[in-house]
Amino acid sequence: MEEKFRLLIFIHTNLTLGAGEEKAILNYSRYCPRETVNLTVVQTDYSPFRNLSDDDIKSYTQGIRLLTIFSPESKFKFEVLYTSQNNNIIVRALARFGFIAVKLFLAPPYSFYKNRKTLSRIGEVDAILYYDLEFVKLMPFVKSKARIGTLRRNFNPKAQFSNAALRPVYRYLAKKMDALHFLNRNLMKNSIIHKKFDFVQESGVDTFQFKPESIPNNNMKFLFVSRLEAIKGTEIVIEAFRTLKDLDIDLYVVGSGSLADKIKEAGGLDTRIHYLGYKSGKELADIYRMCDVFVFPTLQPEQHPLVIKEALASGMFVLCSSSLHGIFDDFEAKSFLEYVNPDLKSVSQAMKAAISSVDAIRKLRFNIARSAEIYDWKNITERLFQKIIDITEKKFKD
Repeated sequence: MEEKFRLLIFIHTNLTLGAGEEKAILNYSRYCPRETVNLTVVQTDYSPFRNLSDDDIKSYTQGIRLLTIFSPESKFKFEVLYTSQNNNIIVRALARFGFIAVKLFLAPPYSFYKNRKTLSRIGEVDAILYYDLEFVKLMPFVKSKARIGTLRRNFNPKAQFSNAALRPVYRYLAKKMDALHFLNRNLMKNSIIHKKFDFVQESGVDTFQFKPESIPNNNMKFLFVSRLEAIKGTEIVIEAFRTLKDLDIDLYVVGSGSLADKIKEAGGLDTRIHYLGYKSGKELADIYRMCDVFVFPTLQPEQHPLVIKEALASGMFVLCSSSLHGIFDDFEAKSFLEYVNPDLKSVSQAMKAAISSVDAIRKLRFNIARSAEIYDWKNITERLFQKIIDITEKKFKD
C-alpha cells in the first residue's frame, strides 16, 4: 500500500472565527483527498470573534487531525487596533509593525515553551503550507521536505505604506520557503518576492450551495457581507445607502465585528437597513439568493475575497472596491462586476445606477453564476494539493 502524502497547514487564527481565511482552510480540510493525503491543520487560540461552533468545525474537519497552539496575539491585540483604523496610516503602520514584531521575536521562544507538547505530536511531514507567512518562525521544530508560504499581500512600490514598509521582513521570511503560493495572478505579477516554484491558486466557493434562483419583481435588495470593521468599508456602505432616500430598496448586512452596534443603530433610523448578524452555510447562501447587488468597498488590500465569489456564484451583480483591480477583470469584461472607488460619493452613485438597471441585472443572474463555476472548492483543493505534492517531489529530486 502506497504511503500517503503528509501535509501540514498552518493558520494564525482559530477556525471558529469563520472569516475568509478560516473558511479556506476549512474547505481544504473538507475536500482533502483522504485516500492520498494525510492532512494536519494547526490553528491558534486567537479568535477576536467566535462565529462558528465546535460542531461546525467538526463537520468540516472530520477525518483530519486538528491541533491548537497558543498565539501571542491572544494577549497582544495589535491586529484589532490595525483593522479598527480607517484612514490613520501611521497608527495602522505602527500596529502592523507591533503585530509582526510580536510574532517574529516574542513568538518563537514563548510559543515553543507553551506549545512544546503539541508541536512534538506533529512529527515529520512531507510539506508545510504556511497560510500566514509571518508565522514561519512559530514552526522551526517541525521537519519537512518542502515549505510553501501563502503570500497574500502586495509589496510593490505602489503598495500602501503599512505593507510596503514590511518588505524586508517578508523577504527574510520568503528565503525560508521553497515556493510561494499566490492567490491571484496580479499579486504574483506585481510581487517583489519570488521563489523558484512559485504558483497561483485562487481560493474557491461551494457552487453546489451558492447558486442562483429567479427573483420576483419586487423591491431591489443590496447586500454587504464582511467582517464589520471600518477597514472593510462598512460605514461607506451604510452612509451611501442612506443617501438613496425615498426609494423602495433594502440593504441587508451580514457579519460580526466592532461596528455591529452601529449597524443596528442605523437600522433603527432607517427601516430599510436589515442587520442579520453572522450567518454561514445554507442560511448565508439563501441570503445571497434573495438579493440583487453585492456591495464591497473594502479599503484594505484583498487578494481574492471569498464573499465576492459567493456573490458571483449566487448570480449577483457586484460593486467592489477599485483596489481589487486585476483580480476580477474577467467578470468586469462581461459586465458582471464593476470596480468603484471606495468613497461615499462613488459608491452612492454606483448603487443609484444599479437601481436604474435592476431588470437588466436580474436577467444576467444565471450567466453570472455559470461564469463563477471555475472557483468550485473541490476542484481548487485538488489542484492546490497536487501542486504542493509536485513541488515537494521536484525539490526532493533536486
